Amino acid sequence: MAFKRSEIAKEAWINNVLVPPHLEGAWDALVEMRTKAREAKEAFERDFTAYMRDNGLPANRDLAFNYNFGKLSVAEKARVAPTLKPVHGQKTLDLAAFYAQQAANGRRA
Repeated sequence: MAFKRSEIAKEAWINNVLVPPHLEGAWDALVEMRTKAREAKEAFERDFTAYMRDNGLPANRDLAFNYNFGKLSVAEKARVAPTLKPVHGQKTLDLAAFYAQQAANGRRA
């Protein structure tokens, strides 16, 4: 299936537009509803996956969800272990570099 690309050039978009004062209430309502929709989607997917695990989905498999034209599609896929993101501004170290840093600070012999 081919996906149609946007006909609007990337350069034509205006980012960080200020919402006119008389529309701020409508904007806030939209933001709130998007948040609720995201939370409802996450809860649905979590509950659906738990239901499928109770009914035979192996622990090493996961589900992918797609919502196309108001219809639900589900695919089984390999489960990916969650990765930890480094704290903002903090460099990641491999274990050898960590031990070397600890030794340099006198915390490791």
